[in-house]
Amino acid sequence: MAQELLINKKNRTDRLKHFDFISGVFIIQIIVMHILQFSNRYCDNSIFDFVMQISFFFMPWFYFKSGFFYTQPTKIDFYFIKSKFQKLLVPFAIFGFIGFCINLPYNILTIDRPFLENITSPIIGFLREGSVGFGNAPLWFLLSLFIVNILYAYFDIIKAKYIIIIFPFLGFSLYYFNIKLPLGLSNLFLATFFFGAGSLVRKYMYLVSYRIVIVINLVLYLLLISYAASYIDFRSNNLVNGHYLVYSFSAIVGLILVSGGLTRFSGVRIVNKIGSNSLLYFILHWPLILTCRLLLYLLGISTLGYHFAAITFFVIFISIPLLSSVSGRVLSYRLFRSK
Repeated sequence: MAQELLINKKNRTDRLKHFDFISGVFIIQIIVMHILQFSNRYCDNSIFDFVMQISFFFMPWFYFKSGFFYTQPTKIDFYFIKSKFQKLLVPFAIFGFIGFCINLPYNILTIDRPFLENITSPIIGFLREGSVGFGNAPLWFLLSLFIVNILYAYFDIIKAKYIIIIFPFLGFSLYYFNIKLPLGLSNLFLATFFFGAGSLVRKYMYLVSYRIVIVINLVLYLLLISYAASYIDFRSNNLVNGHYLVYSFSAIVGLILVSGGLTRFSGVRIVNKIGSNSLLYFILHWPLILTCRLLLYLLGISTLGYHFAAITFFVIFISIPLLSSVSGRVLSYRLFRSK
C-alpha cells in the first residue's frame, strides 16, 4: 500500500495507474471476503470461489507492491524504523483499539463468558496472530509488513538480498513441521520473498524483453490455475489446497503478469480511487463491519445472510470516502494518503 510512483527511463515521475487499479480490485476482494465470512455466506458462494481461484495472489500483491517501491536506506537507524513505525504500527495500534471498543459490547451481549476474558482476548490475539483479536483481525498485515521492511533492508544493506530465493523453502518448513511463530509471523519468510520479488522486478523490468516475459507468464498462469491450483492462507501460513512451493511460484507468475501486463491500462476511475486509498480501506473496513453487526443486533435484525452483506458493503463504500475526506482536512493525509 505504498505510493505508486516510478521514475521511468526519461527520469520523469509518473503515477502507475494500473497499480492503483490492481490494489483497488484486491482491496475490494478482501472486503467482500470478510463481509461474506461475517454473513456466513463465504463457503456457499460459487462466484466468489471462482474469483478466489483466479486471483489467489491477492495478498502477496500488497507485499510485492511495497517492495516494488522500496528504496534502499543507507542504514537501519532510529529514523528509518521511526518512519515505518509511524506509517504501519501507529495505525495498527489506533484502529486495533477502535475495533476492540466496537467489538466489546457485542461480545458482552452475545457471549456468556467472564468479562475479564473479553479484555484479555486482544492480548492473546496479538501474541498469537499479530492482530488485536477479533477487534480488527486483518491488522496482522501491518505488523508483518513492518518486520518485512526492516528484514529486507538489512539483507539489502549487507548485499545479501538474493537470499530471499530460499525463503519459500523456509516458509514451507514452518508449515510442514507445524511451527507457529509468535505475533503471527509464521508468514514472515513468504512475505519477505514477495516483497523482495517486487524490488527485483522493478530493477530488472527494463533490462529484458518484458513482452516476452508477460506472454510466458500468461501461459504459465493458465496452466497453473488449470492443473496445479494451490492456495495458502497467508495469515496463518497454512496450505489450503495444492502444494506450498507451487503456490509460491504461481503467485510470482501472477504478480509479474498483472504488474507488467496491465502497464498500458489506465484502470477504472472509482477502482483507482479505492486503490490509492487502500490502506484506509484496509484498516477501517473491519471496524465498520463490526459496527453494522452491533447496530443490526440491537435493532433485532439478523446479521446472517446476503441482506447483512449488502448493507455492510453499502456502508463501507459510502462512509470510507467521507472519512477519507475528513482525514484529509484534519490530518493532511499523513497516515492514509501518499503525496
